[in-house]
This record gives sequence, C-alpha cells and structure tokens, in this order.
Amino acid sequence: MGDILDPVDIAEAALTWTAPGPDDVARLLYVVQSPAHRDQIMVQFAFGRETGVQAWRMNQAYLALQRATGRSLDDIVAAEVEGDAPPEAGRLGDLMLGQCADRPNHGRTEAAITLLKTVVASAPRRCRPAPLCMLAWLSWTLGRGSVAGIFVELALTIDPTYGMALLLNTVVCSGMLPEWAYAVPPDEAAS
Repeated sequence: MGDILDPVDIAEAALTWTAPGPDDVARLLYVVQSPAHRDQIMVQFAFGRETGVQAWRMNQAYLALQRATGRSLDDIVAAEVEGDAPPEAGRLGDLMLGQCADRPNHGRTEAAITLLKTVVASAPRRCRPAPLCMLAWLSWTLGRGSVAGIFVELALTIDPTYGMALLLNTVVCSGMLPEWAYAVPPDEAAS
C-alpha cells in the first residue's frame, strides 16, 4: 500500500481538505485499513509529520524483518519487549499509550477528528473499525474518554475481534489518562 499511496503525504494532505471528495475519502480509507498505516497516520495527525515519518520508517523496518525471518509482527514486538527495542519504537509506543509528557497538537487533532467523522460516515460498514479506532484514540488524547468509549463500542459492534478496538477498550474502561493530561502546558510553565 505504501508504494502506491504514500501514507505520510496522504495524512498531511488530508488535514488540508476542507470538503473531502469521495476520491479523497476512498484513498484515506484504503490506506488506514492496514494496521501499521492506521497507527502511523493516527500519531501523525496528533503529533505532526516528523512523527509520521518516524512511524513509517519503523513500519518499513518491521516489514523487512517479517520478510527476512518469516515471523509475525506480534512475535517481533514481543521479542522487542523482552529485549532491546529501537528508541524510535519505544517513543512511538509511548505516544500511543500516552506514556510521555509530549502533548498532541490540538489543532491537528481536532481537524483529524472532523475529517474522520466524514470518513466513517462515508465508509462501508465493514471498513469502519479502523477510522473509528482512530477517532477513539484521537478523542482520548484530548481527554475525551467517554467519547472515545462510544467510538470503541461502535468499532466492536462491527468487529468484536478488532485488535485495536479491544486494546482501546481496555485503556478507556480502565479510566487511564495520558500522562500529558497531568503535565503543565508550556505557556503556563513560564508564568
């Protein structure tokens, strides 16, 4: 997918769409069906292009490792958890789990939420879990756990085995908040 449609460029372009047309929605929806691209675009929406590029590079490294070893992504990640993971993997994992003080960009995140609502409304039912999970995570990053829970529930209604929805359900139901919710914003720290 990444060779046909560049997920980093699509994510950045998508944030500029004021009224996405059917072709725009279809391209974004197609790309986010891949869990790796879904997660890359999700963190890119919240944290910027540079983070998206880092996530894309990690995805390419994981893909190459899968091809070379024949191991599943789950096996590779489990082995990394046991041993030494590349620093980029740790940073991206921390961002996704809210285990850092880095705040998402509020404007980008809000624009992505608005966009993804359009994508979900336009998508065939079977293709909705990915953008619903993106909506859930982005909402959660802004401290909207109850809203995130609604999106997770909708995703699980469509596919009760969808991995990202199950993970997000655990996070949301536990009441976990991202660490940046407790960090003093930079403009307030100077006061």
